[in-house]
Amino acid sequence: MNNPTPPPKKDGTSNIVIGQAINPDKMQLAREFRRQMTPAEKILWQHLRGNRLNGLHFRRQQIIDGFIVDFYCHTNSQKS
Repeated sequence: MNNPTPPPKKDGTSNIVIGQAINPDKMQLAREFRRQMTPAEKILWQHLRGNRLNGLHFRRQQIIDGFIVDFYCHTNSQKS
């Protein structure tokens, strides 16, 4: 399933899921979590970033349906 990221909204927030409302407090918390990763998250992120895992595109601390998930596989950048 390929879920394109919509453009930023007028208030500067953007959704990973089309039509999803994002609470600004959750967005700030997600930013803080990205800045303060645990040692284990840092190690995993080094392997996931830059499409290093079979070309898969991952995001960190993504808000989905009101929850902040640590890692989210957004798209597959490889062409079939």
